[in-house]
Parts: sequence; structure tokens; C-alpha cells
Amino acid sequence: MSRSHERDCFYKYMPCDTAVAVLNGCSLRWREPKQFNDPFDHQMSFNFPYTQDQFASAVIGEIEQIVYSDREPIFVERTGLATMALMLRANKSVIPKEEVLRTLVDGVEESKVGFQRYQDNLNSLITYDLNCSRVLCVTEKSDNVVMWSHYAASHTGVCVKLRCIDEVGNALLAAKPVRYESSFPLFPTLHEHVKHLTGEAPINFSKLLYQVPYIKHQHWSYEEEWRVHVPHVEPGNEAGFNDWSEAPEVFGAIYFGCRISPENASSLLGLVKAEYPHMEVYRASPSKKAFQIEFERIW
Repeated sequence: MSRSHERDCFYKYMPCDTAVAVLNGCSLRWREPKQFNDPFDHQMSFNFPYTQDQFASAVIGEIEQIVYSDREPIFVERTGLATMALMLRANKSVIPKEEVLRTLVDGVEESKVGFQRYQDNLNSLITYDLNCSRVLCVTEKSDNVVMWSHYAASHTGVCVKLRCIDEVGNALLAAKPVRYESSFPLFPTLHEHVKHLTGEAPINFSKLLYQVPYIKHQHWSYEEEWRVHVPHVEPGNEAGFNDWSEAPEVFGAIYFGCRISPENASSLLGLVKAEYPHMEVYRASPSKKAFQIEFERIW
């Protein structure tokens, strides 16, 4: 797997029962987006930054340009609009321009009725596609107090250090950072959209679509999250996740939360000693000098 970054490790917070399953299975838990605690995650829609009237006018203008320009049009893909425009261009000497433009206006007026439906259908397809995926979520630091509260069962769980190893080619080599935004992503510009419909400059919708899993509201920026997104995955189980195997050496260290029970700490320490002797083990404690988490190595 090729690298998308230069980091040598990430961290993943989890409750103790998840940690036991992860270490027993030598695997990482990939979740379906509907399991996430953010109702907008993978569920957002594209905003079209133009009205249906602006869209209709732009389509008419582009077809008129194709039909009557002295420059021979170049199409990357032959779309329905491209075929129609070329037919009109071939017959422009026998069909009055006023009639051509009137036909275009009538056709586009009909399409305006379905403009909102087109947006809704497109966004529904995007949401459906994204929800048929699995996501591995990790973060940059092991000492984020709020992350311990939210994802490690209020400091009773653990944080696992996950290494990025070129020789192993593990999934985290492909991790990408989440972008924190204040609004939904914009659909391509009006000019780009029209050029796509005519086939002159097709939009790479796959590339556009798979930006969405890496966008969250800016309020989540404290997470410093990175993700690996795998599309088109069959459901793994009713719980909405898949545990996919990793090489043992990917698991570099485990940090016990400052409120972990003695029983869970003992059980996990025994598991590490037996199955992952290379892993370092740390115990967290609240700092007495600042709002910070401190770690002491115990193995």
C-alpha cells in the first residue's frame, strides 16, 4: 500500500471490551458511517451554488456556443447534450437561428422542473454509496483529555498506538486527515457543471464523492482525526462493523486510562505479555500541575 503521509504512528481510543476483541483478533475495528456519533458524518449533501434559472441560462449559452462558434468543438465524452448540439451544428445553415434558440429554451424550461429532483436524487445516491463503506478512525495524540472521555469510556478504557510500517504495508499508510469546515461542500461551479453535461470537461464524480468522508464540522477539530475509507463493503454484522486483521507489529503500545479497573488492567496486561511482547504498556494519571494526562511506563 502506498503512503499518503509521513507519519510513523497514530492512536486509537477504545473501551476495554473493544481492546480485548482487537488484541485477541489482532485486528482493527472498521465501522459503517451510520454508527458514528456525528449525525452529519457521511450524511451531508452537496450544495449547488446556483439557481435553476442560472443553470438553464448557462446550458443554453453553452449549446449556442457549440452550435455557432467558428471553432470546432472538442468533446471528451459524447453525452446526450453533445449529440444534440452537434446535430444542430451540422444543420445550422438550414435551420433558422431563432428556431434553434426557441427549441433550446423550450427544452431547458422542461428540464428546470426536474432540477430540484435531480439534486435530491444525486444527494440520495451519494449518501447511499457512502453508507456502504467502512471507516477506520484514528487520531494524532494519546493524551487528549476529551478524546479519553468520549472514546475510551470516560478514561476507563485504553488508547492503542498503531504504527505505520512500510515493510508491512498496513492500512494506516493510506490514512488522510479530516478537514474541519463550517458548511457542506459545494458542488462544482456552474461553468464546470455545464461543461460536464456537454462532455467537454467531465467531472470526476468518484474523486468528488470520496472527499466527503474526510469532511466534518469545525467543532470536531479537537479530535485531530485521520481516516482510512474503504467504499462498497458488504455488511459485516448487525452491529455495523468489520474487524479486519493487522500484522502484530502494527500494535506498538497501549495506554491504560487513569480510571481503568484493576481487573481490566490486569487482563489486558496479561494479554499483551502473552501475545504482543514487543508492545510498551503505560498507565495514565492526571497531572497535579495542569489539565494534562501524564503516562508512566509499566511494561
